[in-house]
Amino acid sequence: CRTAARALPVRLLGPLIPAECLDLTARSHALVSASVMESYGMAIAEAQACGVPVLALERGNVGAMVRRPGSIGAPTIETLADAVRSHMESPGALIQAARANPRLDPPDWHARARRVMEPAV
Repeated sequence: CRTAARALPVRLLGPLIPAECLDLTARSHALVSASVMESYGMAIAEAQACGVPVLALERGNVGAMVRRPGSIGAPTIETLADAVRSHMESPGALIQAARANPRLDPPDWHARARRVMEPAV
């Protein structure tokens, strides 16, 4: 993370209890997810519900989650690093979009389960 950030500040906090995690998320300038596979993406959903910008690799369900104002999906780790750098240099527009469009709609679990069960094309 620190190498990809190219001298921008990065803090890695380790495990947190749920209340600490939500409080920290709500006060954050962004949530960055470099996960190579997310079947749902709970941390992303929580950040969006808090009105926090999300920058994430488009893997698994994340591709669908980042198609909303205040979120950026990246196809590769290099493009994600570029998006993070750009956001850190000028965070205003993405923060404003995320705060104006918090994700408060709960997921339709039945629809998601049907999509998971569909054969891959």
